Amino acid sequence: MEQQIVRLLSETQSSQDSLRKNAERQLKQQYGNADFPLALVAIGHHGDVPLEIRQSALLYLKTFVLACWSPQFEDFAGQLYGDEAKKAQVRQSLLDLALSGRDERKIKSAAGLVVSKIATADFPDQWPELLPTVLNVVASGADAQLHGALKVLNELVDDCFNEEQFFKVAQDLVKAVYEVAIDERKRPNLRALAVSVFRSTFDTLEMVMEDHKAEVKGFAEQALKGWIPFFVTVLKSTLPPAPAREVQDGDSGAAEVHRGSVALKLQVVKVLMRIRSLFPSMLAPQSPDLFSATWSELSSLRQEYHLMYIEDDWQGRLEDADGLPYTLDFLVLEELDFMQACLRAPPVRKELEQQIQKANPGDSTWITEVLAIAVAYSQITVEEEGLWEIDVNIFLSEEANVTANYTPRTACGDLVIKLGEWLSGLTTESLLLYTRTLYESNASWKAKEAALYLLNQLLGDFQDVDKQMDSQTSNGYIDFMRYATREQEAFLRARGFLVAGSLARTSGDTIFPIATTLMQESLNAITNDGSEVVKVACIRSLQYYLAALPPASTHPLQSSIIAALGSFLNTQEISDLTDSDDLLITVIETLRDAILLDTRTCLTGGGVDLLFTVASQGATNFQIALLVTETFEEIASTISATGPAEYEQLASKVLPSLMGAFDVAGLTEENALANLAAELLSVLAAEGSTPMPPKFVATCMPRLNRLLLGSQDEELLKAATSAVKHMLHHDPEQVFSWRDEAGKGGLEVVLIIVDRLLNPAVEDNGASEVGGLAAELVEKAGSEKLGPYLMQLLRAVAARLGTATQAQFIQSLILVFARLSLISAHEVVSFLADQQLGDQSGLQVVMSKWLENSVNFAGYDEIRQNVTALSNLYALRDPRIQAIAVKGDLVVPPTTRIMTRSRAKANPDTYMTISAQLKILKVLVDELLTASGNRALDADTADALDEDGSEDEEWEDDGDGFLDLGAGMTKAQLMALGDDDDQTAARGRDDETQDYLLGWFRETAGKAGFAEDFAQLSSEEQEKLRGLSSAYTGGRDGVICAWDLHLDLKNSAEPPSDYKPEATTHRSQVQAHTHWINDIALAQSNQALVSASSDITVKVWRPASNDGLPPQSIGLHSDYVKTLAVPSSTSDWVASGGLDRKICLWDLGGAGQKLCINVGDDEAGSLSSKEKGSVYALAATNNVLCSGGPESTVRVWDSRTGKRITKLVGHTDNIRDVLVSQDGSTILTASSDRTVKVWSTIAGRCMYTLTMHDVSVWSLFSEDPDLSVFYSSDKNGLIAKTDTRGAIELDEGLSVAVCQEHEGVHKVKAAGAYLWTATSRPSISRWRDVDTENAEIDVPENYSYSAHRSSATPTITRYPSPPARTASGSKVNGAKKKIPLKHMLRLSNTVDFPMPITTETEDTDATPGARRGTLERTSMDAVVPQPMRAQPDYSVEGQNGLIKHVMLNDRKRVLTLDTASEVVMWDLLKCVPIKSFGKRHLEDVKDEVNTTTTTSVANWCTVDTRTGSVAIVLEENNCFDAEMYADELDLDEDIEFREDQRINLGKWVLRYLFSNLITEEIRRDQAFRKQLLTGDLAQQGLQREGAPSSIQMPQAQSNGWHPDATGPQSSSTVKPTNGHAHTPGVGGIGAATPGGLGLMQTNSTASATTGSTADGEPAASSQNQSRTSSDGYFSRAQPPSSTSEITAQPSLVKPPATPAAEDEAAADGAATPTKDTPSKEGLFGKKFRMNMSFAAGMKKMNMPSLGTNRTSTTDKPAAVATEAAKEDTETDSHSSTSHRTTDENLLGTVQRIRWAYEDSLQSQVNSNAASENGLPVARRSIDIPSLITPSLPAETPVLKPPLNTTILIQEDRPEAGGVADLFEGSVGSLSSSIDLIERVAPMWLGEVLLRNTVPAKDIVKISFVLEPKEAKDGGAKMLPSIAADGNNRLNANRMLRAKKILAYVAERIEPGKQVGEGEAAEGELRPEEYLELWCNGQIIPPNMTLATIRSSIWRGGGDVLLHYRSNGKREILHVAPPAPAAPAPA
Repeated sequence: MEQQIVRLLSETQSSQDSLRKNAERQLKQQYGNADFPLALVAIGHHGDVPLEIRQSALLYLKTFVLACWSPQFEDFAGQLYGDEAKKAQVRQSLLDLALSGRDERKIKSAAGLVVSKIATADFPDQWPELLPTVLNVVASGADAQLHGALKVLNELVDDCFNEEQFFKVAQDLVKAVYEVAIDERKRPNLRALAVSVFRSTFDTLEMVMEDHKAEVKGFAEQALKGWIPFFVTVLKSTLPPAPAREVQDGDSGAAEVHRGSVALKLQVVKVLMRIRSLFPSMLAPQSPDLFSATWSELSSLRQEYHLMYIEDDWQGRLEDADGLPYTLDFLVLEELDFMQACLRAPPVRKELEQQIQKANPGDSTWITEVLAIAVAYSQITVEEEGLWEIDVNIFLSEEANVTANYTPRTACGDLVIKLGEWLSGLTTESLLLYTRTLYESNASWKAKEAALYLLNQLLGDFQDVDKQMDSQTSNGYIDFMRYATREQEAFLRARGFLVAGSLARTSGDTIFPIATTLMQESLNAITNDGSEVVKVACIRSLQYYLAALPPASTHPLQSSIIAALGSFLNTQEISDLTDSDDLLITVIETLRDAILLDTRTCLTGGGVDLLFTVASQGATNFQIALLVTETFEEIASTISATGPAEYEQLASKVLPSLMGAFDVAGLTEENALANLAAELLSVLAAEGSTPMPPKFVATCMPRLNRLLLGSQDEELLKAATSAVKHMLHHDPEQVFSWRDEAGKGGLEVVLIIVDRLLNPAVEDNGASEVGGLAAELVEKAGSEKLGPYLMQLLRAVAARLGTATQAQFIQSLILVFARLSLISAHEVVSFLADQQLGDQSGLQVVMSKWLENSVNFAGYDEIRQNVTALSNLYALRDPRIQAIAVKGDLVVPPTTRIMTRSRAKANPDTYMTISAQLKILKVLVDELLTASGNRALDADTADALDEDGSEDEEWEDDGDGFLDLGAGMTKAQLMALGDDDDQTAARGRDDETQDYLLGWFRETAGKAGFAEDFAQLSSEEQEKLRGLSSAYTGGRDGVICAWDLHLDLKNSAEPPSDYKPEATTHRSQVQAHTHWINDIALAQSNQALVSASSDITVKVWRPASNDGLPPQSIGLHSDYVKTLAVPSSTSDWVASGGLDRKICLWDLGGAGQKLCINVGDDEAGSLSSKEKGSVYALAATNNVLCSGGPESTVRVWDSRTGKRITKLVGHTDNIRDVLVSQDGSTILTASSDRTVKVWSTIAGRCMYTLTMHDVSVWSLFSEDPDLSVFYSSDKNGLIAKTDTRGAIELDEGLSVAVCQEHEGVHKVKAAGAYLWTATSRPSISRWRDVDTENAEIDVPENYSYSAHRSSATPTITRYPSPPARTASGSKVNGAKKKIPLKHMLRLSNTVDFPMPITTETEDTDATPGARRGTLERTSMDAVVPQPMRAQPDYSVEGQNGLIKHVMLNDRKRVLTLDTASEVVMWDLLKCVPIKSFGKRHLEDVKDEVNTTTTTSVANWCTVDTRTGSVAIVLEENNCFDAEMYADELDLDEDIEFREDQRINLGKWVLRYLFSNLITEEIRRDQAFRKQLLTGDLAQQGLQREGAPSSIQMPQAQSNGWHPDATGPQSSSTVKPTNGHAHTPGVGGIGAATPGGLGLMQTNSTASATTGSTADGEPAASSQNQSRTSSDGYFSRAQPPSSTSEITAQPSLVKPPATPAAEDEAAADGAATPTKDTPSKEGLFGKKFRMNMSFAAGMKKMNMPSLGTNRTSTTDKPAAVATEAAKEDTETDSHSSTSHRTTDENLLGTVQRIRWAYEDSLQSQVNSNAASENGLPVARRSIDIPSLITPSLPAETPVLKPPLNTTILIQEDRPEAGGVADLFEGSVGSLSSSIDLIERVAPMWLGEVLLRNTVPAKDIVKISFVLEPKEAKDGGAKMLPSIAADGNNRLNANRMLRAKKILAYVAERIEPGKQVGEGEAAEGELRPEEYLELWCNGQIIPPNMTLATIRSSIWRGGGDVLLHYRSNGKREILHVAPPAPAAPAPA
């Protein structure tokens, strides 16, 4: 059998087709033979069989395996090979062959490939021994075996392992190949192969990374710890000398070592690049070393590379049998790429930037050295030189980048480009200097050419990003270019011409005069130079000149250029150009640019002929065909626009060529040529005149008819069909009147064509234009001409639609019915319903396909027709449509597994089934968003597409988002991936379609049946529609609320007076900011809400999106952001301005800052301007920005460049608001100078000053494109509507007092028949608008005009003439709407205005408190303008926000004052209000409740009410500073405390804010310890240490969303009068208004910085300090030599103890005075806040070693404590965890705890093992006690903060002046967010919560002098001094109580009587009962602390002076005090 198979395998390689096919057939017949695979393996083993046959046998075995081995293979043929015994033989025999010791690489590679295929199906279940066998060979096999094993491993990693299997074997696999890679005894090529295997693992990691990012990252971190040092070592190693050229590929030892060494280095660089692409942050710390090593090697290899490739032609780009590249050029190429990547690493950039800063002017920098490397490796190689001389197409490929190879030369170009992007000026200057050095040093021409080549690449990049080179550098290169163009070497000459053209394109007008001369030289060289390379270079350079120079310079040369190109082509063999794609493209591009200078020359010149000539040779190239088509389209469109005569002239010129092309193509079967001709004919017909030129159809139709009826070429059919369609569109009569050779009319011919194309035999792609042709035929012929054929045609279209699958074809067929539905939708439905197509009706077929494919429609006209047709069908509400069931939304299965192809096949997508009526509505909702051009991608896709951000981000890890092309992206999204235009992920904006849909939805919403359909829409779809009648508000609480208005905003007519609209309802809200919201704006068709805040951020929220994301930050200022401007509803950017004097433009897609304008720099040298450059007002169009601020000047900017256009001066006070008309010609400004000014940007001056307000004007609003109607509001609350439509002079329009608020109006918005106002109060008012269209003043009969206008020219005004009356007295001119004069405002003091001439009684219905208007009044009379609306028709009531607070002395209570003047006291520890004082003055209540306490509490938190709620900020540096004695606390439960026990307030609060998190951590800890004890963890060696044991990823934190708050409310909060609940935190429409009481809500947070204590003392902690002294509580203070010098006794140090232990230790220890050194925040400190809000500063700190439990509260003597500390230190120093690194976050604490468990387990296991081995060690049962030891209730009594208390974790951003939110949640929900908290919370918080360890800090001590006081009158004698030497100066802990001092006194004056606190015998008096302590004449209470004495009684500087004396209640025996002990050495 084996001989037969060998013969058959031999015959399969025969050149005879019949013999080969027969052999293949016979081999396939052997599939049923059970011995067939064994025979193939045996042949592979057989050494006597030729190598190629053995290899063929193994490859055929692979084919057999894929076809028969397992059904899971995609190529499975159905015949299963089921003999398991023989399967086992095959597996073993194959593995033996792959791992054999024979040096047969090809055989073993083939065997390894088959092994991997079988392993895909059988590993590990049927083949468990596979991997252990392979790894064993890797570890111990000989080199030949090792090679085979590595190849097998490589195949297994590439092709076999799924994610589950990979993680089970990955650690062992990586370890095995690592051992090979680092083993220098192994051959270098084997080490390189091992590195290659390691690199392959990253492909698997990338596949599983999306679902298991944490696990993948953990594995990578662990693996790379050893690999990265190895990589650095390899890079730094020196290559062995290269062997001689003749033995380069030989088997000599030196050659093999050199090849292997190059291969090893190359694989190392490749794997480093792979790591950077997946885990850049892991590589960033080593990037400087890697960069340095790469730089050094590239520098050292320059000479060797030059000799091998620049001077000689050594063969490059070679790979060995294993596919490993091993030549030097490959290595250089990879290292250049890696060097470029390293240049973008932040550590490298930082170092290099520092070197530049340190360099002296004129010194050579590292940039010059990099450029020297680039020049060395970009020189033309000998190989390139030879190729370019033979074929100039290859030379051009480098310039055109069409078919260019990637070589070291091109890599150097990329390197210099990246350098130029980073350091543009320095790069160009350094390159110029280095080029000058080359030319001055007589360097080789190749070096000079290389320098110019690099410049050329740099200039090309400048052009791409619209950057220009400075004039000085440009002029510096001119001499080099001129020199180069005159050199003898052709390549240098060519480069000179190319650089000259590039420089002209990127130097502005700097070298225009010279550029014209250079262009002429290039033109001359095309015809005169002897080198082909120079000629084509000059042809390309002409493109640059034509793009750069003005038409005046280029137009005269048009004919010369075309002639030169024709001359060049005449010198070429045309047939040889077929394969010269780059050359043809260059010629066509230059010809195109020349023709487009003036396309009219094509009518008489040879431009088009030359274009067609070139096109005929390149028709097979898609890019060439596209270029020709686009060029001809431009020609045809421009000429057609000039007139029918010119179009006819063009047609007569080109039609013969096109018809000739069809004839030639028919003879030669050149389909590509026919395709191009048909495409060009289609273009010509599309631009045709109406009617078409005579005989146009007769010329074209015969050939088109022949092609359309006979061709099978799909592209040809499409183009030809399109040409017929366009002819029918432009001139149907000419088409119908034409007859073919058989006499058939044009109509019949077109019907035959349509019938053929609708035949299923024609592929969808080929027939994709037939729908458009059919639609045109139906429209142009009509039922009159078509007769019975119409119904047949429509039926055929419907039938073909049922089988169509291609999107474009489906669209064309649907449009037939769509266009008919525009005319008569009902008839279309009836016709289709009557058609039976198989088992379905025609209506079912058409509607199903229509609705499933609408989303994929392309073309603006087609989309509009589709949308309109669908809306017509929906409006029918036809039950036949309702009855049709179609696909609804996709049903997404709840799985996190990767959807592989096999899983997708087994689990196809499923959809809901819905009615066609509902589906139409869904499609239209989706089209509404799509028409805006802002269909948002999901967050993952957006992250993946965002590749244009900062290059530094390339060295940061990607987010959790990945681009998943299998995740259901639409065609539009996929197309956007390849779109170079500035678009996001969908089709472009379509304002016409959008406007139509907006109007349609508003109209349809009120019709019957819509409500039922609306209820069936998804929540996202409902949100989109609600946005049509929605409002958004933002206030001082940082909350944005969304409201449903339930109004028709399209109808602006005044509703009837008795009309009661539905109440506004609250829909949702989000906590967007942590400070006041100053402005909000809708963008992107109301789908994006942008907000600006005093927290210095600009954020965007998409409430209609289904991603659930909170507002995302898109911009950051350095001071308050005050205003926003959106240029249009569909724009992709927003502008913001603020107090940092900057206007910034931000991309709404998150791409960052588009432009920044520094307003402060506008006036150069003007300090006052810079100081007043704040931006208060902003308005924008697409091209213009207008800004205003406190300097009273309006500035107009170009929004594209940031340059100021003009400055408008005229206001005399702050500018508060600004509007700009749609065309940018008119600007309105509102100012505090009480005027509104109208400016003309064209005239550059103020045109009108409007004075209808008499106080500061605060706000403007208008939706009118030219601002003819606008609203204004002022400081007094008046809202005026001004209408200037129809007025000749603007100030002669109408201005109506619409309404009056009670206070100043910050914002006014109008829509429909209503307007909304926002003030400083927490409510929004809705008012009925006044219809001013076609209105005039209703003037009383007795009136007169006060004329002020000086011009005598008659004007047309909207003021009426005196009302003429008929005989009966009725008015004859009363057609216009009349507005009473009493409601009118005078627009300007210079305009006529009716004034009363008689005194009349004022109207009695005047609004109380109405504003006195601007009417001029005489002394005899008074006319007060009254607002038309006395009251709002609806108010959205908010809650009363807090506006002021006072911290009380106990620092655990705070008083707040709200906007209703109510004072409330809050408990900061319990997070609840505890008492309301009603409406009172805050200071009065403060004096009443703020009594002096016995304990002065240190500053431990910061309270802030700027967002209207109580926010408490906790920061690491002081939140543990405050302690209180337990007996002073007001606790809900009775708890026994030790006497004088203190409780740390910060730790106490944190303990119970995070109690749910602690509980969850304990639960996880128990599970982890249980897992350890059961041995499960030991089997999971791949799990990242400290990571969650489950691969469940944390749920996305939907931070920012809160349920409506509940709880007690302020008694003074105004209740709503309209029947719904209070609005949560409403401020205003972007107004800075206070929000609600944040304590009972989850919507208000804020941030603040921490201040000092109230008494001015530095805040410091008394925690964690142990004291040891024989001197009791105090240390004796020696008399200081100066006021600033204090000597103290030292104290022993022990591990931090709990407060309880510390207090007891304090009885034996001495406290020494210490200097307070507050901890410093890092650059990015973290804060932590919670609602009420708490926030804590997150300063990172090192974690103490975990060896012992440090939370014990038992007493421990000092010596024991010291020993324990020593043991801890020793244990930690020898701990296996000492070398481990942890994250500096809460997860780091968890990691170290778990490592301690693992070490403890290992120690116990080792101990028991020692016992079993006979060592004298007692065997013990293994136990792992928990190391999570949170504080107990005895130390931190139970607190129960409300579950809805919000907690934020924030990070300081000093560089931006603010903070960033890292986490937001509530007390009750923390356990569900534990994974996120572990990542963002700092380690010190973890230590406090889980280890009960607070950050160590020096104790704050107070120095005092203790002296006896004179006895009471008649009392006992004065007590003695406590010290015999008179040194009574002491210091002690600031928290020490007075009674402790008295106990110390008693002990000193009666040393024989050791009286300690709590030790008095029964009946005996305690020291505080018979001794008194005095300070400043006041007796001190026994429980008062030293800190309180100092701050409340002493109140001075220096040492506190205390006196003691007896109160006479006990006789004191005086004993001389002992001499003080000598102080311990410092």
